[in-house]
Amino acid sequence: MKTRQLLFYLSVIIINSGFCQDKSRRVLTTGSFTGIKTYSNIEVNLISSDVNKIIATGPDSDLIVVSIKDGNLKIRRSRGDIFNQEPTKIDLYFNNNLNSISAYQGSTIKSSLRLDQTKLILVSLSNSKIDLKVQLQRLDTQVGLGGKIYLSGEVVNHELNYHSGGICEAESLKTDQTKIKGILGGYAYIHVKNLLDANILSGVLRVFGRPNKTIINNKLGGKIYSD
Repeated sequence: MKTRQLLFYLSVIIINSGFCQDKSRRVLTTGSFTGIKTYSNIEVNLISSDVNKIIATGPDSDLIVVSIKDGNLKIRRSRGDIFNQEPTKIDLYFNNNLNSISAYQGSTIKSSLRLDQTKLILVSLSNSKIDLKVQLQRLDTQVGLGGKIYLSGEVVNHELNYHSGGICEAESLKTDQTKIKGILGGYAYIHVKNLLDANILSGVLRVFGRPNKTIINNKLGGKIYSD
């Protein structure tokens, strides 16, 4: 009798655990998109696929709201504390090249794959983070307000704007030409082969690669280092 009772209680525990897991996991399908905007302290992992869908996990997965406007997929929480210590994690499956990737409100966007395409725009603001490997002809990067961007791979032309405590660590991103504007603090690490055009006002820039030609405008205590 005791054995039967024990087995019954164990089965109840297992079933309840399964329900809890189902409640913390949510699958959403989306339409076509070419841009991504994330908010609300969520963590997004990009996965190349033949379908567009979202798998959300975490205690607030049922609060995730998805919308598409002007080709941009927006992912956020509908309510609650956006800076919850346990962020909602999202696997984002996509089947098109992405024109732009933007992170706001402490969100994170990352991927283990290499984005191999012609051009891309990256934006990281408000303590958000982007961590990507890329293979591009042109890359436009904006980082500020405590945002962070970590890059590796290869780019022909890179235009970088960083400000207000923004951080761009791209010493592992080999570029042919890089144009930079740094203002109001923040710092950037870059790797340039041929041409560096830098306008630094009260920011820090560290240059790797020993570019063949440099155009430097350094004001208001801006600092430039070469390695």
